[in-house]
Amino acid sequence: MAIVEVAIPVPLNKTFDYLCDVEVAVGTRVRVPFVRKKVVGIVVGNKEKSDFDKLKSVEEILDDTPILDQPILDFLFWSAKYYHHPIGEVISAALPKNLRLGKEAKIKKVTGLSIDTKKPDYEITDEQSHAINEILKDQDNYHGFLLHGVTGSGKTEVYLNITQAVLDQGKQVLVLVPEIGLTPQMISRFESRLETRVVAIHSQLNETQKLDAYLMAKNGEAGVILGTRSAIFAPMPNLGLIIIDEEHDGSFKQQSNFRYSARDLCFIRAKQANIPLVLGTAT
Repeated sequence: MAIVEVAIPVPLNKTFDYLCDVEVAVGTRVRVPFVRKKVVGIVVGNKEKSDFDKLKSVEEILDDTPILDQPILDFLFWSAKYYHHPIGEVISAALPKNLRLGKEAKIKKVTGLSIDTKKPDYEITDEQSHAINEILKDQDNYHGFLLHGVTGSGKTEVYLNITQAVLDQGKQVLVLVPEIGLTPQMISRFESRLETRVVAIHSQLNETQKLDAYLMAKNGEAGVILGTRSAIFAPMPNLGLIIIDEEHDGSFKQQSNFRYSARDLCFIRAKQANIPLVLGTAT
């Protein structure tokens, strides 16, 4: 019998050992007995032996392939350690509700590709061109860039140009915006210019839409993930660039349950993936 180490969403700073008939890949969801109920946890390791004698058994393996890959698990473990929060609750906060409840990881509706993309009918300025070139010089390295410009000075145009360059390399781009109200406006801007799937992750979506967006990010179908602070936890296997717009905004901080700053976590995620990070601000 294999022994698996499972992270369960409870306020305890530890993981729990269970017996399993088969070896389960790290990052897979399992249903396990915990006290007097059944809970969904994530396998975070396999062991040869446990410190405890009497172990309960895994009741059900919920995924054929891991729902979380190693880079995102490393990121979540770092976050849990830094913010002194139980790893089970941190992983739970990073997953859409339907996955936490043990529902099937299946896309119901795929976001369509934009069909009427068009090039801008204006030239970029020298300052924009300089910013684009400087950022793209460090396309394959971890580097932080602060893009400072008043509202309306053309920061979004820089975002669009560098995003297209990263997409051309077959990579994905994560764009964080502070307000939910900004998201539809940004999505329409990105969709009208980029020949890729742009998906949104924010609290106004229903649970099915959140799961679809999460899974499209995970399997690489979506080229651009655009969302509010919770989108920092989207699993993106080919992540090539992170953009955080209005980085001075206070709404990037989560103030309840697992408290974190998405702006600060962007630096860690970019460093772990060895990619550039662009911070846009008007102040």
